[in-house]
Amino acid sequence: MSAPRLVPRATRDSDLPVAADGASGWLYAPASTGPTGYQGPLDLTALGAFTQRLRAASPLPVVSGVGISCPGLAARVAPLVDAVVIGTPIVRALLSDSAPAAAVTASFAQALHTRIGAARDA
Repeated sequence: MSAPRLVPRATRDSDLPVAADGASGWLYAPASTGPTGYQGPLDLTALGAFTQRLRAASPLPVVSGVGISCPGLAARVAPLVDAVVIGTPIVRALLSDSAPAAAVTASFAQALHTRIGAARDA
């Protein structure tokens, strides 16, 4: 069983090894400093810098979520991290009417697959 650890972006460099200590599986780097379900803009430059800081402090993969509210944002976050977590947009679709939830999920999967394929071909 993995014990991932959420590491806030405001964590100081000197505290990153402590934050990563005891984690297994991956480190979770929120794409937003907002709450789960956040739908505003993302500071991708800050996320990229934070991801680099985490990678310098730990060999664990870096996963991001929180604020990845549309397929376009998922495609833009994907190159910065090792994996992307999509939760709230799918839950919202399920709660409103379960019929479009499959289409919402497919649109995120397509955005991530297209981005991964483009990176592989480069």
